[in-house]
Amino acid sequence: MTKVKNISTGPRGAWLGRQLVMVEPGQIIDADDFAPEWFRAEKASAAKPAGDIKAALGKLDADNDDHWTAAGLPAVDAVSELVGHTVTRAQIEEAGADFVRPDRD
Repeated sequence: MTKVKNISTGPRGAWLGRQLVMVEPGQIIDADDFAPEWFRAEKASAAKPAGDIKAALGKLDADNDDHWTAAGLPAVDAVSELVGHTVTRAQIEEAGADFVRPDRD
């Protein structure tokens, strides 16, 4: 897995495992397979530590549907916004294994 940045002028796809991930211009993601004419490998130092992701998980609002998937998992977009950069589902799971939406009363 490599951190890559979309250096093209439009949205492009890269593969992470068996999933195609669409990436906006300038966005950085983890990818296993990508077109070098559309993506540039980034330095590993751009990544935030898992502690930042854990802190973001604690800030998710159980009452905000935008913060959660239909399965009750933290929404990648919501966590990415709180952390300040794009994170992956794998990074979220690493930082907060078994973290799910709390019951709402």
